[in-house]
Amino acid sequence: MPTVDGRGEVALREELRGGCLDLAAWCGAVRLATVVVESTAPVFACRVGVDAPGALDTALAASLVSAVAARAAAAGCTSAELDVNDLVVRDAVRRAGFEGPLRTPLHGRAGPAAARSTGGGSLPDAVAALVPDVRVALNRSRLRRVLRSTMFGLGPSRELEVTLAPGRRPLRVVTPDDPDLLAEGVALAVDTARDVDARFAPWSEHIRVLSFDYSDHGMRTGRLGGLAQQQAAIVHLNASYVLPEALQRLREDRAGEPHPSTWGPRRATTIDAVTAHELWHHIEFAFETRDYRTSMAFRRRLGAHLGVETLEHAVRGGDERAPVEWRAAHARLVAEVSAYATKNVREATAEMFLQAWCYPVRSPVVDDFARTVDEFLPAPPGTWQLSTPRGT
Repeated sequence: MPTVDGRGEVALREELRGGCLDLAAWCGAVRLATVVVESTAPVFACRVGVDAPGALDTALAASLVSAVAARAAAAGCTSAELDVNDLVVRDAVRRAGFEGPLRTPLHGRAGPAAARSTGGGSLPDAVAALVPDVRVALNRSRLRRVLRSTMFGLGPSRELEVTLAPGRRPLRVVTPDDPDLLAEGVALAVDTARDVDARFAPWSEHIRVLSFDYSDHGMRTGRLGGLAQQQAAIVHLNASYVLPEALQRLREDRAGEPHPSTWGPRRATTIDAVTAHELWHHIEFAFETRDYRTSMAFRRRLGAHLGVETLEHAVRGGDERAPVEWRAAHARLVAEVSAYATKNVREATAEMFLQAWCYPVRSPVVDDFARTVDEFLPAPPGTWQLSTPRGT
């Protein structure tokens, strides 16, 4: 991945692609992003796709936003709409005075003045503003912060107390204490936890802590995105997801990696996906602990859809000596879920849940999983059925 020498400034260059005029964002010889202009009247509306995430630091993200806002003003617009999923760019857009809910385009004023304004506010206020219907408070216990920092491999840390629903014990959300923390990333995890808890409350109510940290060496190196510490009821998420410089290094290391699925994600980020995956580990753990026999019937039902007796046979079908039906089921897991789903049975169901929760377009295997979950872990009245894809 090429890197940018010095801070530099972002320049927008016009280019014609597929009969449409797009803008390419460059800094020196590095193409940082593609800006697809969808409308210039009455609002300058565009989609921003990051081409070189490993080279895009916070300063360049701010310069990119300033350049787009100036372009909107040059087009005669007084307001602009930026549709972007990248958290570093979204943070720069919000700091430029743009506003909007999670996972949606952000709206603000056109022109350089908007890009010169600053963000502000406390982390609890930022999370509460982005996640409706939750109460967020800052835990001021110095002893607890020190213990968390030591246990989770962090330096200075903060702990939020997030009440996901009335009458529920607060979920403790631990983050690095860093002025550049990507608050929207924290809000994404809280939002996913809130929605999963509403759907799976009987099986998720034991979860006590959601922590952005480096509790495992694999998280510091980027090999792991998260961990479910089931006995302690903790969900660990990689702290690099919400630290701009660490996230830049992580993405530079992963440059060129293929997307893990071809089944068309909704507007879900890596944080949404990892949070859902790790939450499912806790849900399944509670399900098995309370009713192990029924949990075995659940796995047999999943296996039946794959043409084998139980899901374990599909996972073990990667052995060339395995029966032909096991190998066929294994191939379907890889093709319709992910290669990681064949690591073991628990990762198979967690990967299926991730896709069922985050993706509106599902493979047949994931679609069957969602229907089976609704049967074995029924939804509380008035909550979302997993078998109904979001966005439909």
